[in-house]
Amino acid sequence: MGCTKKMEMKKLWLIELIVVMLIVAITSPTIVEVGKAANATDTVSVTFTPSGNLTIDVGPVGWAAGSLYASESASTTPTYFTAYNNGTVTWATLYIKAATASDMTLVASFTGSADEFMMYVNGTGTDITTWTEIHTNQTLETAVTPTSTETFGLKITMDSAFTDDWSLQTSVVSLTAVD
Repeated sequence: MGCTKKMEMKKLWLIELIVVMLIVAITSPTIVEVGKAANATDTVSVTFTPSGNLTIDVGPVGWAAGSLYASESASTTPTYFTAYNNGTVTWATLYIKAATASDMTLVASFTGSADEFMMYVNGTGTDITTWTEIHTNQTLETAVTPTSTETFGLKITMDSAFTDDWSLQTSVVSLTAVD
């Protein structure tokens, strides 16, 4: 019996030693070998929503060029229209572009076909300061800060020939602010 009791005591002692070793391993700081650094990495995911809004307002919202005959032009002053940056974001670029009318075609230069017209813009900023054709996107101005404005005017020139006495035509001029 003495031997069995000693064996049981050794077993208990071994179990206690294992438990103590586990507790020490779990609660102890990392042991670093001399000359080696402990390295660990982890990541943090960050989500956010940029605040700010990109808005554009233009005034006035229209211009009636009047009756124009072949080869005639009409224009506003370069300060007739104002684009307002009412947002909180700087416009990196303010583009302007005209569109074809219902019965007449907007062109970059007259081709000799009838029923064509050209549209131009002139601004008071730094990018466009002379009449510039706008059948495709043109940069009207760059770096327009919030609460700033950009003034501009429009000009329309009619082709030298019409195939009909057309009714009222409308060409929409679009302004696009890009941040």
